[in-house]
Amino acid sequence: MKKNILFSAVSGTDPISKNSDGPLLHICRKYRPTEIYLYLSKEMLELHRRDDRYCLSLNKLGEKLGCTFTIEVIERPELDNPHVFDIFYKEFRSILNNIWEKHEGEDFDFLLNVSSGTPAMEAALQTLAAFGENKYIPIQVTSPAKGGNFPKEDFIIEKVWATNKDNEEKYCDRSVVSENLNLVEEIRYGIIRRHLKVYDYIAANTVANTCNHLSDVILAMLEASEDRFRLDLDKVEALQKQYDFNFMPTTDARYQMNIEYLLTLDIKRKRKEYVDFIRGVTPINLDLLEIYLSNILNINIKDYCETFASGKVCITQRKLKKTEKGRDVLEKLEGGFKKGAAKGYNDRLPYSSEHLRILIESYGNDRNVFAMVAELRTVEIKVRNLAAHVIICLTEDKIKKECGKSPDDIMNILWGLARKAGIIQNEDIQSSYRNMNDQIIQEIYSGNKNVSFS
Repeated sequence: MKKNILFSAVSGTDPISKNSDGPLLHICRKYRPTEIYLYLSKEMLELHRRDDRYCLSLNKLGEKLGCTFTIEVIERPELDNPHVFDIFYKEFRSILNNIWEKHEGEDFDFLLNVSSGTPAMEAALQTLAAFGENKYIPIQVTSPAKGGNFPKEDFIIEKVWATNKDNEEKYCDRSVVSENLNLVEEIRYGIIRRHLKVYDYIAANTVANTCNHLSDVILAMLEASEDRFRLDLDKVEALQKQYDFNFMPTTDARYQMNIEYLLTLDIKRKRKEYVDFIRGVTPINLDLLEIYLSNILNINIKDYCETFASGKVCITQRKLKKTEKGRDVLEKLEGGFKKGAAKGYNDRLPYSSEHLRILIESYGNDRNVFAMVAELRTVEIKVRNLAAHVIICLTEDKIKKECGKSPDDIMNILWGLARKAGIIQNEDIQSSYRNMNDQIIQEIYSGNKNVSFS
């Protein structure tokens, strides 16, 4: 169960004034935080040491509500001029970060009382709520009367508690989540939108987790977008089922991972992450050629493969010679590698796209496919191997200079080969990530920004 944690400075209106809760007590009455951190400057600390008014009142409230507050007092006896914003911004940031780290991994809301303390304290907490590293919820409490509240010199808990109107069953709730965050929230939504537009799902999620008014559905969608880019499709499927949305462009389980891999590779191209893009060509090229052989040429190459203890996968003569079709495949491989029947086929060569190129050209008749396979093989030999084994900076111009094809050309060849292999029937698949981004953005701006902290 989610718990609430409260950080609060205190001021003259705390804990009770004018027969009503001060902000500190009023927030605790509604949100019932399990832990309360009280920040006391010199003046407030003197009152605390004189009559323990803050802890006594909180404990009295806990008895009434049937809950227990764990209270930690942060004493600052040297702080006799609590009006400098910079002091509090730096110190509050450090204190709040330490409290957050203490509870890392727990399910909690971190509340900030922005109605107690000096104006500098309140401003510092509002700023941290808006722009801090963590997600804070600033709570404001309005005064019960038009005039200002003034502290009583003598604090007698039984007396002030008995006259506190907020102890009545139907008390007036004067606490609200600070409206000053509305503009900040809109700014954050805009930042999320910009991150989505450039396919940066980790950054979009990071910003989303600092927002106060995003629904569980939106947070789940953003989480799923990041999981999708990492190809964690089981987690994506679970989130889609739980929150009733759908990002996936195909329900054909046979080719879903291939399509998603192509889409992530395309994003690396769009983001100009060319080293990762080029390195990523080989696995999908191999898969597409295998699928083409199986779907179009009726050859399941995996029937002839063996995996050795080292992890190396080879098309072995032992497997090939078991069937008439296998022996024919062996003959084609021997001819393609120009080994000759006398020397035999070297079946300790690691299985690669070169094997598949030979077989596609031997059994197929689609010259367009032949061209695609040859072009991708050139990319592998002249650029991919370079990127895989050497620390290098790859630019669009360098890629084109090395293999004669731009990143756009290479991606188009891969999409073309996927169509030829029969795994793409819907042309909208290539727009799948853009459609997902639009879906998330629309959800964010549709007004689904309500949140409950009760």
